[in-house]
Amino acid sequence: MMTKSQIFKSQFPNFIGAVNFFTSDCEQLNFINVEDDSVEFTRTVTASCGCCSEIEEREESLSFIMDGMMNDEFQDLLDFLK
Repeated sequence: MMTKSQIFKSQFPNFIGAVNFFTSDCEQLNFINVEDDSVEFTRTVTASCGCCSEIEEREESLSFIMDGMMNDEFQDLLDFLK
């Protein structure tokens, strides 16, 4: 059985580009690079008091992001990019 990152790589083998896709974890996927196996994303973190929030910009491996997605969320991303 293929992982979500393997499925993504098979459907978009040379994908390098900007995206504007929001996940259910309040992350915004900004840039996906299949060749470098990386995803740049922005996460909004709200303080426990709820009074303020902070924006983190991060980069993780494609498998870290894709394989951690829920099935319907992953399918939404595939549909978004087609």
